[in-house]
Amino acid sequence: MIWSGLFAILGTVAGGVVKGYWDDRLAQHKFYSDLVLKALELNSAQDRLDTLKLLVETNLIPESAIQTGVNEYISKHEKNPSAIPQVRSFPAIVVKNARIYLLTGSKDTVQNLEPLQRELVAGGFNVIGAKSIDDSSLAGHTSRR
Repeated sequence: MIWSGLFAILGTVAGGVVKGYWDDRLAQHKFYSDLVLKALELNSAQDRLDTLKLLVETNLIPESAIQTGVNEYISKHEKNPSAIPQVRSFPAIVVKNARIYLLTGSKDTVQNLEPLQRELVAGGFNVIGAKSIDDSSLAGHTSRR
């Protein structure tokens, strides 16, 4: 009876240690990927490249496998930083089942709606349409961006 209780306690302690170790590893990997994704949010391609270099050079990403991957990515894109994609993050959607309809007052700016619509959909927003409204009553008014 004493032995079974002792084994139960040892099993619980060992399980807690193993689970704690793997939870810590998962949190570290998430932190490193968040750092890289944050670097990719910057507007300037050169800034994205420089920030990735900074993460590796300052050892903010100490794990060698991740550091190697980021270094290879840096060397691949160093001559053409504009090939580094910009990652944009949208805030969490607050209103469930919200729908967005994109409108512009000028046919000249309709081509800007399609990339915006793609980004919004990729961010989890429900975009139900996009078009221009040719309304002469808007003539002379400046639009806000």
